[in-house]
Amino acid sequence: MPPRRSGNPAVRAKPSAKKKAGFSLAKYREEAGGEPFPLEVDDGHVIEIPRPTGGVMMELAEKYAAGTDGQTDPREQLRDLLGETYDEVMPILEAEDFAVMFAFLNDIVEFFGLGEALASLG
Repeated sequence: MPPRRSGNPAVRAKPSAKKKAGFSLAKYREEAGGEPFPLEVDDGHVIEIPRPTGGVMMELAEKYAAGTDGQTDPREQLRDLLGETYDEVMPILEAEDFAVMFAFLNDIVEFFGLGEALASLG
């Protein structure tokens, strides 16, 4: 005869030691995965924009929240997002029609899932 199960859902739902081990940085890193954003420029050169770190996301969220009164600097936010690629990417985008930069921003936000991430921080 199989062992008797408790009728109390709280007793049945107790996390096992195996489940507790599921909360680890190694697991979060593995699940995060993802690639850098590959921006191909006219000469075929690809600029790889690294995925934002947790610190970058916090900076962006804080600046976004502060910017609700119109006091945020978009260049500063882009510098945070683009990191060390800012000095290479911005001269290219600044020379283009504004719609090019708008499309780039939409793509990078979608690629990295930034909209969802910023919404969860705010």
